[in-house]
Amino acid sequence: MNNSIERLREGIQELINTHSNASKIYIIRSLFDLLDDAIKNRVSIDILVNYLNENHVNISKHYLKNALLRIRREKGITKKKPSQVSLSQNHQVTSDKSLVTTTTKKSNEPDYQAEFDDINQRYKNAETTEEKFIILGGDPKKLDGHSLRKQREMCIELKTQFNRKYRPFIK
Repeated sequence: MNNSIERLREGIQELINTHSNASKIYIIRSLFDLLDDAIKNRVSIDILVNYLNENHVNISKHYLKNALLRIRREKGITKKKPSQVSLSQNHQVTSDKSLVTTTTKKSNEPDYQAEFDDINQRYKNAETTEEKFIILGGDPKKLDGHSLRKQREMCIELKTQFNRKYRPFIK
């Protein structure tokens, strides 16, 4: 572990000496192998962020995690989540539950992460407020007679409830 930290220290110092005005992402890209190695050797993200901040690379934990994830995806180390089939434009809704599906594990226990990802992806792909409302499990009849603004507010409220419901189960 000390070896990883020492190599990281040397890498940061070298970058500061050669690229004092380098962007944060450039520095993280340059140090990616060292950072990834440190993480594999159980150095916490908090320690890495503190260390980088002490060495004049001012970043947050959130920024470092997102940057590392983006770099892993670019290198093919982490694959993007598979995209879900989007709703067709001429899709007819017959019931409020017709667009809501659940995925289950072999043990008949719901796979909350997969369910959350599936619903979230379909929500993002939906084109109308009504489609989004139905995907989240809302009754489309409740939208009738309301202005578009009120419908959006109702959809946002339902999305908030959805996120709260799945918060304990998602990564």
